[in-house]
Amino acid sequence: MTLHTIWHYLRSLSGKSWVCLASFIAALGCLMGLYFWYITGYLKDEAMDRFQDASNHTSIITTTLLLDKKKHLDKVANLVKYADGDVAQVAAQLGQSAGNANVFEGVGFVSADGQYSILSDPAQVMEHLPYMPKDQRFFMKGMNGKDYLSVLNGSLIFSEPVETSRGQGVLFALYNADDLKDVLSVNFFSGQGYSVIIDVEENKLLWSDNAPHLAYESGSVFLNYMAMKDPKQFNIKALCEAIAKKESGILTGWGFEPMYLYYRPLLGDLYILTIIPQLVIATSYQVVMRYMFLLFFILFIAIVGLAVYFIYNEWKRKRDLEELLYVDTLTGKASYKKFQPQADHWLERDDFPKAFIAFDIDNFKLFNLIYGYPKGNDLLRQVADILARYAGTKGIFAYKCSDLFVMMLTYNDVRDVIWTCQEIRNEVRLLGKWQYKKFRINMSIGIYLIPPHETDVLKMENYAIMARREAKKCYELGYRFYDEDLKNERLHLKQLVDDMSTALEKGEFYPWFQPKYDAKTQQLIGAEALIRWYKDDGTMVSPVQFIPIAEQTGIIREIDDYMFNAVCRQLQQWREADYPVVPVAINVSRYGLYRHNFIAEHMELLKQCHLPTELIQLEVTEGTLYSKSEVSEKIVNILRSLGIQVLIDDFGTGYSSISMVKRFNATALKIDKSFVDDMSYTGKKMLKYVINIAKLMNMRTIAEGVETKEQYEFLRDQDCDVIQGFYFAKPMKVDDFAALLRKEAKTEKG
Repeated sequence: MTLHTIWHYLRSLSGKSWVCLASFIAALGCLMGLYFWYITGYLKDEAMDRFQDASNHTSIITTTLLLDKKKHLDKVANLVKYADGDVAQVAAQLGQSAGNANVFEGVGFVSADGQYSILSDPAQVMEHLPYMPKDQRFFMKGMNGKDYLSVLNGSLIFSEPVETSRGQGVLFALYNADDLKDVLSVNFFSGQGYSVIIDVEENKLLWSDNAPHLAYESGSVFLNYMAMKDPKQFNIKALCEAIAKKESGILTGWGFEPMYLYYRPLLGDLYILTIIPQLVIATSYQVVMRYMFLLFFILFIAIVGLAVYFIYNEWKRKRDLEELLYVDTLTGKASYKKFQPQADHWLERDDFPKAFIAFDIDNFKLFNLIYGYPKGNDLLRQVADILARYAGTKGIFAYKCSDLFVMMLTYNDVRDVIWTCQEIRNEVRLLGKWQYKKFRINMSIGIYLIPPHETDVLKMENYAIMARREAKKCYELGYRFYDEDLKNERLHLKQLVDDMSTALEKGEFYPWFQPKYDAKTQQLIGAEALIRWYKDDGTMVSPVQFIPIAEQTGIIREIDDYMFNAVCRQLQQWREADYPVVPVAINVSRYGLYRHNFIAEHMELLKQCHLPTELIQLEVTEGTLYSKSEVSEKIVNILRSLGIQVLIDDFGTGYSSISMVKRFNATALKIDKSFVDDMSYTGKKMLKYVINIAKLMNMRTIAEGVETKEQYEFLRDQDCDVIQGFYFAKPMKVDDFAALLRKEAKTEKG
């Protein structure tokens, strides 16, 4: 069977066959793994048995040596008892015994009061015990009736209590530990193992020559291990408990490196610890296991590699087909059609928090007009490259339409989302700085933090787009989160727009009138019509709340018509009732002013109400006039020619261009309240300057928002023509203003 035949067969495998192949690979891997695990365990157990045998052998020899020394000490103790504490007699007998020199370095006896006598080898005893031994551990143990074995200045010291007629004392003997160290240092496992003898109080007595040492170690072997402060160190607590119970066993832990520790009781309160690196045990069986693992690895990789190769080819074929369907032809990145199922998958794939982000390029239509559509397409491709780089493996993105991009991003902290958006915005801004130097490119970004278990991708996108629109209002920041405030704001906006439409139908808008007075004579010479909204339930909606929304949605044009009609009808009623009417100023928005039939409709209404044009004044903000200055100039000229006065409203809050004001044939200039409020030296100079400029252009001046006597008197002294504000009168209802008209008429007659 040729390789081509095998290839053809594998290519023809069905889905079930692939499942069988995968199952076979998994079963083979499991069997090989189990076998490998079994052999490893067997060889490891064998090595551990060797380790225990070596340790037991060392402990038996050590115990034998210690017992031999103990027997000699017992003989000396018997001599002391027989001599009834006569240490001189005992010393003489020991001096005559040549064998004693080969057993002990020196022998001594300590009485209960701490006085000690040297029985043999005074020089050795004085070298190791040059001071009173009353505070020595061996003495205290002996006085408590216990035998003791310890280390004293490099030598072993054996001690046991002796009772004589003269009282209790402690017999001790010093022993050179070199031959015992030789036993502990017996070479096993290539000299890598070592032993330590301790007592039940954890004191380190003897150790192999090859035992490692800490730079600063205490007499306690356990404290030495704990000083390493390694989380994988030996379980010292468990070891202490085992020693207290005279048990033996093996622990694993860390002592300079991973170690095995075998503990076993010796003579009396002594314990022997035999320690060997885990690597030494492992090395004894690793050679065999290395070859077995290599064979297994090669076999496993060969089979898995073959399977992966065919699966990869199948995946590649599917991916190529998807690219034909899901790649955006303009940017070369993922299309919006691919983004939608990807977003569903991302929402389900893990529990990390995610954000849906909408991006668009500010003034992109203007960019296309200036640079052309090919350059606009290039810009979209560059932005797509930037988004692809920041999405990386943390998110997905797509180009949707026009200049709109969408992204779903995984994050750990909300600050990560903000940082990503700011970096993207900065890089896009650099495109404008270096490639399109005459055009400032910015992005508006809307962010929706997806709550857990949210699955409606379309709703997420709508929320992000809604936040993106709001982001355009904060140019420097450039981004806006969708939150409950924004949601409530949108709901409130929709409700307000609906309510305004209903209010127009039900007639809930009312004109109020704020009187205007001649600055010199203080006579009533006019009024401004201000809109008020009272709902059926009696609640009032402030103009500050609904006028900006009306301008945004275009309803302001209908409100303009409504107010103009209401004021004209009211003036008609007053004239028919012989009220001494005065000119009334009505505010006109840009939506109304630039309507093609604005003048014709208003003149027709004046005709229907039989009103002379001099009774109507139109207030237009300087911003409205400036937005379409050439058209505005023509409209103002026509209105003036028809006898309608035009007042430039809110002067000082917008462009405040003297050259612009000069172009318009306006009747009067209304000075904004913000100018009037400033009665500082500089503020007064500014007011005086504005009034003088208006005089030079043959325009009357109207100061609005006048509330104090100081303001009024200053404006009057500077030849301001008309005063409007709380100092004279607040805005009032129709009936109240009618009463004011009657009162003014009587005053004039009187």
